[in-house]
Amino acid sequence: MPVDSAEKRINIKDLVLEQPEMLSVPFDSKKDVTYQDWQAILKEYFGSQSRRLNGPAYRMAASAVLLDPGRISQFKLSEEDFEALKSMSEFKLDFAKPNPAVDCKILFPSKKFELGLPPVEELQGFYGSFGATFTRGDIRFAAEYVILKPELRTRIETAIGDNYWGVVRSVVKEELTEKNTQENILEGALWVANTRIVSEEKFGSLNLGDDFWIKARMQLDLYRKGKDYMRFIRLASYLAIIAADEIEFTKNGLRLISIKDKGEVDEKLPALPQTRRF
Repeated sequence: MPVDSAEKRINIKDLVLEQPEMLSVPFDSKKDVTYQDWQAILKEYFGSQSRRLNGPAYRMAASAVLLDPGRISQFKLSEEDFEALKSMSEFKLDFAKPNPAVDCKILFPSKKFELGLPPVEELQGFYGSFGATFTRGDIRFAAEYVILKPELRTRIETAIGDNYWGVVRSVVKEELTEKNTQENILEGALWVANTRIVSEEKFGSLNLGDDFWIKARMQLDLYRKGKDYMRFIRLASYLAIIAADEIEFTKNGLRLISIKDKGEVDEKLPALPQTRRF
């Protein structure tokens, strides 16, 4: 009996696997951070009776508010919290550890405090001396400076110099490609996110691919399953910075914008050039 070739014909399009949604939308904090995640984050934040002596707890809150500013009220921040955060360290940039001033700007945008920032010109000498020795604090230092003083962003990018940006590219390649382990995703994402804060141009040259996003989503799930919500929220905040259509510097420190959010109004500095999109 003749076979009806029209019915049996295979559409070649059916043989092509569809790209997972996560590759077309690399990271969406409203979908990828679930209701259950938020409940666990808040539980961990409030679970420590000594959180007012615990800088990482406030850093966790700041990362969460960066992801979803509307949740700031859920952390029930008070004047006591502000004073506790302020007393943890002098407000000056430190290469050895994250600066609480950045968390303060995100969590308490209406508060005024002094910043012990070095002149931008001093950055040139520091970053220009880099060779094979570097730490995560180095790029974070520049990103913190930009968040605290966004009007100096271009000058900070220039002061860092091409030599150090070469270091950044090497680190990102090593952490995300050569080492090729899940443990390196958090470190690599930190470098990429902080690079974007400092320089859109340098960020655009890093050329992240689908492999990065697949591994990053896997790592988020590992943190979730291990109930390690301190690292979970840190990685989520880095991914949100990397995946945002645009970033803007505001009185709250940093605002992440997706295309669907562009109609919202916010008090901000003059708009930055449109950012690279994934």
